[in-house]
Amino acid sequence: MNKVGIVIVNYNDYKNTINLVDQIYTYNNIDEIVVVDSKSTDNSVEELKKVKGITLLETTNDGYSHALNVGSRYLVDKYKDINIIESNSDIAIKNEKVIDELNKIIDDTTKVVMPAVHENGSIKYGWRNRNKYIDLLNNIPFINRFYRDKLIYYKKDYYKGIVNVDCIYGCFFMINGETLKEIDYFDENVFLYFEEDILAKKLKNKNYLSKCNCNVYIDHMHNATIGNNVSNLNKYKIHAKSKFYYEKTYNKARLSMLLFKLFYLINLIPYKIKAKKK
Repeated sequence: MNKVGIVIVNYNDYKNTINLVDQIYTYNNIDEIVVVDSKSTDNSVEELKKVKGITLLETTNDGYSHALNVGSRYLVDKYKDINIIESNSDIAIKNEKVIDELNKIIDDTTKVVMPAVHENGSIKYGWRNRNKYIDLLNNIPFINRFYRDKLIYYKKDYYKGIVNVDCIYGCFFMINGETLKEIDYFDENVFLYFEEDILAKKLKNKNYLSKCNCNVYIDHMHNATIGNNVSNLNKYKIHAKSKFYYEKTYNKARLSMLLFKLFYLINLIPYKIKAKKK
């Protein structure tokens, strides 16, 4: 099996990052732990400099994809042939077997693999990559809640063993480093959200597969800074900006962009109402 490195993105979240490093520090199957700090405004850098056994890289606050690229390029340049775990800071890994079970799946055709993700009492796997027409259906205000999951996710009984998925869940996954270099890394035009959908499009263009190993899992606490310190209104706006870029660039939406923007404005109303009540 290939060497394995891990890239952990940190932003004002050094406690979670250090907890994750403490879990994996003794794992024999991880060759290097890279922490990328996205210009934290707290004392993250000072605290992370005290942590032994990591490579700390500091960069600008230009989004999740940018931070992943900083760490991934470092590992690819250093090791060439390496599989890279891309990880949020608020992750808990049960044991090092999880890493081995992901690493052995990557081969000549399968270039990305994720575990099952336990999050907020549910389990996340992977989902379908949609065309612009299905995405439009998913954005119809109020009505979309009744059929959204059916259009996006596979049937529940599909997620057994090791299965193909179009999109992996971006909080924790493994990707082949040379493949990442081949597709020109992650698209930094999105600050947050839609990284997974964009990655799926890039891999599909190369006829590469992504898989979910449903036999192993990690826990996503979902309590990193972006979740706690950014309002739902602002998260919705960030999400919409990434969506517009994705639909126009990767789904080749043109005239339908008017509908995407109209649906955005309608869906924005309840967010504004809730924000005023606070």
